[in-house]
Formats: sequence, C-alpha cells, structure tokens
Amino acid sequence: MDPSKVDGLARVLAELAEDRQVVVFTHDTRLPDAVRRLDLGRARIVEVQRAERSVVTVRPGSDPVTRYLDDAYALARNDELPADVRGPVVAELCRSAIEAACHLRVWRTRVARGVPHDDIETAIVDASRRLTTIVALAVFDDADRGGDVLGWLGRHGGWAVGAYRACREGVHGAYLADLPGLVADARRLAKGLA
Repeated sequence: MDPSKVDGLARVLAELAEDRQVVVFTHDTRLPDAVRRLDLGRARIVEVQRAERSVVTVRPGSDPVTRYLDDAYALARNDELPADVRGPVVAELCRSAIEAACHLRVWRTRVARGVPHDDIETAIVDASRRLTTIVALAVFDDADRGGDVLGWLGRHGGWAVGAYRACREGVHGAYLADLPGLVADARRLAKGLA
C-alpha cells in the first residue's frame, strides 16, 4: 500500500476513534508507525505474540527507538559476555536507536510540510550513509550540514557529544567503558532528536 494511503487510513481511524472504540489487527508495522509519526491522539498499540504450546502474550507495542535501547540495556547489563564483545553491539544498538529517532523527526517534519513520501524516503536513505549526515538531516533538515552537528550536540552538554561519539566510533570496538551509562545517554539523545 502507498505510504500516503497508510497515513490517510491512520487519520481516518483516529477521527473515528474520537467517539468510538477502534480495534485494528495487523502484522504490518506501517500503520502503527504512521500513528506514532503523525502523533494521532492516544492510540494504544499492543503486540500479541504466540510462543510454544500456543501460549499468547500481550505486551505494549514499542517503537524502534525503545526496542533498540531496551535491547542495548539488557545486553549492557549482561556480565556473561565479555565487555569487548558487548561494547560494539551495545554501541551499534544505541546508534540504531539514534538513527531511528532521526528518521522519526525527518518524517514528522517533512510530512507536516506536505513533502511526498517518496521524497522523504529518498532523503533518509541518502543521509543514512553516516551517522553525522542523518543527524544533520534531522536537526537542520539538511544532510550537508554535518559539520554543525557537534556544535548542536555541545549545546545539550558533554554527555550528548560523548554519546554521539561512542555510537559513531564504538561500533568499531573503540567503546568499552560504562555501557549502561552509554544506553542512558543515548536514550536522552534519542528523545531530544525525536
């Protein structure tokens, strides 16, 4: 389905939900993503999973940023794996969360301006070659302003610069320090970016 049609469906369902209960079952992530991205009211998204012996569990649905950071935190606290193994994976999960937060911000900003979905997707794909360019696209709406990213981060504090650098360089094994601290700082940064 065309992404603009998914957004339209989300808007229609949100309008109906103003005075009705609306329940939608889907295996596709595009509708929940649209509801989150468009900030359409107080939709409650849940995930239903079936495990062994058809045991069904229901848990609150989470966005990609939260999933990446929750996984990073769980791994950061896992002392069964050596730090040199955990470090790059935690940094990569934190980086993925920051990128997902940037994607959300770009979508939100550009959809509000009426930019076609294909153009938004192309801009995100083009900027996703480096963490610097996707952050620049999210913050300045210009992927070519990567040179301004550290200055913008610095205005938020040294923790933001540190988290950004750890996510950018830590995927290459360079970050082995306080992994739970990195996850906490990445969570703050992702919140500021989204």
